Amino acid sequence: MRKATRHWRSLEPVAERWEKQMIFLTGDFHGGIDGSKLNTKSFPEGRTLSKDDFVIILGDFGLPWCEPGQRGYKQEQWWLNWLNQRPWTTLFVKGNHENYDKLAALPVVEAVRSQKIRARKLSESIYALENGFQRIDGHGLFIFGGATSIDIAHRTEGVSWWREEVPSKEEMRTALESAAGQKVDYILTHTTYVAAKEHLLAGTGNAKLDQVCAVEHYLDRVKESVPHKHWYCGHFHRDKNAQESVTCLYNRVLPLGGVLPEL
Repeated sequence: MRKATRHWRSLEPVAERWEKQMIFLTGDFHGGIDGSKLNTKSFPEGRTLSKDDFVIILGDFGLPWCEPGQRGYKQEQWWLNWLNQRPWTTLFVKGNHENYDKLAALPVVEAVRSQKIRARKLSESIYALENGFQRIDGHGLFIFGGATSIDIAHRTEGVSWWREEVPSKEEMRTALESAAGQKVDYILTHTTYVAAKEHLLAGTGNAKLDQVCAVEHYLDRVKESVPHKHWYCGHFHRDKNAQESVTCLYNRVLPLGGVLPEL
């Protein structure tokens, strides 16, 4: 079995060979615009995986989006077919740039690849993770998607922007309740809590730095009330560690439990 080329540091002991099931994480996919990070040149480890292994996109998956006949539909179908043909199963946390009407129309399943995972099914190889506590391959995960878009003024509601990008207060409450009494190893979100965002964006001039986001304030509560080993997010289009326990991903692909080497 092929060993991976390690460009990351592990928070836990790593076996000399891959375990039977593996979980990898990466950042925003944007409907395939940022899909090259999963090709064999950028992600050679992918060739060693099977459909029982997972690659998790940390929000802004961006598919499905278009209606048949719309501009971009054929390209969207190409990327969906491409992902379906990968050796792994793709899971994604919901972001702010998603077509929430299309996601809401997908069937909810309670199992993926024989594991008890609550998700919405796009295909046999692609699933949108539901928010809250989930256990995948023995790892306790708190999953929470969504964020506030900074470009709402340039978008049209129900066409290129959806209010559901910010989960309801009820969904926030239910997600936290699902983690009560559970051992959470890792938190997987699209955005992150306020202090981590400020650390990630300090000195960049990024408009997200001054944005007031209800999801980030909610994640402040999650940070204080859900003990965990490490936190992974996307959204900020950076590959960077923030503070002592947050890793933001965009183009890099890391195994669950891995961190970027500078931490």
